[in-house]
Amino acid sequence: MRILFTTQHKNAISTVLNVENFRRLAEIDGVNYSEFSVDYANHDVILFMGYDPQVNAARGENPEAKIGVVDVRPPTLKEARGADFLVANGPEMTAMGARLFNHSFEYPIYPEVPPRNHAPSGKDRIIICYHGNKAHAVSMFPHVTRALEELSREYPLELRIIYNVESLGPIPDRYLPGADVKTRIVQWHSEVYTQELAEADIGIVPDLTPIHAPEKTKRICAPRDREFGAQATEVLARYKPTSNPGRILAFSQHGIPVVADSFPSAAQIIRNGENGFLANDAFSWYQGLRNLCVDPEYRQTLGQALKEEHAKRYTIEAINRRFVNFCRGLQPRHEAPESLANAQSLFEERDRSDETLKKVIAQKMKKFFP
Repeated sequence: MRILFTTQHKNAISTVLNVENFRRLAEIDGVNYSEFSVDYANHDVILFMGYDPQVNAARGENPEAKIGVVDVRPPTLKEARGADFLVANGPEMTAMGARLFNHSFEYPIYPEVPPRNHAPSGKDRIIICYHGNKAHAVSMFPHVTRALEELSREYPLELRIIYNVESLGPIPDRYLPGADVKTRIVQWHSEVYTQELAEADIGIVPDLTPIHAPEKTKRICAPRDREFGAQATEVLARYKPTSNPGRILAFSQHGIPVVADSFPSAAQIIRNGENGFLANDAFSWYQGLRNLCVDPEYRQTLGQALKEEHAKRYTIEAINRRFVNFCRGLQPRHEAPESLANAQSLFEERDRSDETLKKVIAQKMKKFFP
């Protein structure tokens, strides 16, 4: 099998992370890997980055090739049309691309670092570490930052926030926890995963975008038909279609237990109380973090369980072997029917169909949304 990976955006972050892992496809027997060319005619599988998928050009030169698009983003999704499959970061991106792709392979983007036993710093503070982009770091506010502030009343904490500060700029102070939580902003560098991150006691993976006035929002968007059983206690969650488990997997290699927001990619890996915790508000974040702070042996047990999960399913070698098998067994592509686009409009239409019912339900909803 001859595999080509190509893009004009060689220095983009997603390209840099993916290319290091795709290069290891050459370790698999029967696979010949090459990159950054337009030699479409002489390859069996052609992978384009989502920045610039040249699907039509590749199809014109090689109609028999299996074409995949890697890490597609909402603005370029239409340009990926006609490809045979999507290489998605996680289930969020798979769902986003389902309109065009019936075949999707989930290939987490993360740096595989040299194996090293988890080596906490030994300082008198519990080190809680974030790594990723600036947007998700800011999304710690307010639920994670508030939990950290309350937890700092019981335990001395150090929060390390690792991202590309030089490129993305500093986080405004108003989005950081209060002074009782010692906070260090760390500029990302190539060795940060085996140095700063490896010293952490607990990893955190915030992902949910804050929602303004959530109780009011639930009241406004609640269905009028009582058959849906809308309640004020229901959870509203916003997460990006590009969310992925990569940030969790960086911690898992060192055996560092993780507390993460509840989003699909995290739920695929984290099992509550076994290898970490899932949370979605300040209360659940506080309890998950406190459970790990109070008992160092429990931290080690959960961290080891997460490390074993990584070794079992998420090494680059294991992912690449699954990917090659996926390509070999790929069936013809099939787009979803355009008629599915009216699914939400059907709900809106029927939810407004009976004016009398609306008045009755509006009164009843006051019980649940005062």
